[in-house]
Amino acid sequence: MKLEINAYYNKKMGTYKLFLIPNEKIQGDLGSIKFLRMLFANNKHAKLFGKNVGKNVGKNVGKNVGENIDNGIDDIVVDNVDFKHYIIKNTSELFKIICGDKQNVTFTYCYKSDGRLYLCKTEGEKDDNKCKHAWLCNKIYGIVSAGIMMFSKKGNKIYIDNMSGTYKTQESNLETIKTDLENSFSGIKIKLLKSPLDNERVKKIYCSVMQTDSVDYHSVCKQTSKRKTSSKRKTSSKRKTNSKRRRSNKRKTIKK
Repeated sequence: MKLEINAYYNKKMGTYKLFLIPNEKIQGDLGSIKFLRMLFANNKHAKLFGKNVGKNVGKNVGKNVGENIDNGIDDIVVDNVDFKHYIIKNTSELFKIICGDKQNVTFTYCYKSDGRLYLCKTEGEKDDNKCKHAWLCNKIYGIVSAGIMMFSKKGNKIYIDNMSGTYKTQESNLETIKTDLENSFSGIKIKLLKSPLDNERVKKIYCSVMQTDSVDYHSVCKQTSKRKTSSKRKTSSKRKTNSKRRRSNKRKTIKK
């Protein structure tokens, strides 16, 4: 069966809501570690994604689920000129819609157990307050994964991490969202960046592929940048010292 994925784009806020097809039924209870922030989440979520946009909509059947799940195709409510509805039929269309004329586009994301994927576009640390995971998820329970997601036209690949200050996303949760994206978009390429702060090898990969558009880029990669800068300074200083020594020795030789 050929799947069609519904997506809603808020042009004003730079957010997307996609209805993926879960491969199997999942609980999705990460647990929030910032409960006070959740008090403001409902209004923040509505501002980012609108009210009643693709809400309480049609049903579809997951590959191995055996029960109905939400996929956003009936009773579509788009009551604002800022919203655009897409029906995505393949992976190529996904990247064309998400990336537009850009090579890479970065988002904070929240993935829920009902297949709803929320994306909030970021262009650096300045968008951190706008795109908090609490605002995207707007729930304490039913959350499968939260972190940063970058869409890259280079190889049509999605990079996904599990870094969230609000939810305790485990490495195993990344496998779930990877499986559901693969179930929704045939042939899609996914690269998981599991816990880059705890794994030097993953951190190196993260800092080589992620862009400064990520709200976490500088906090993750600044140490690497400092080391490089420090190394360059040391090399430069050493060259200057050697150069001075050579000039001094040359003067001494001439005097003799």
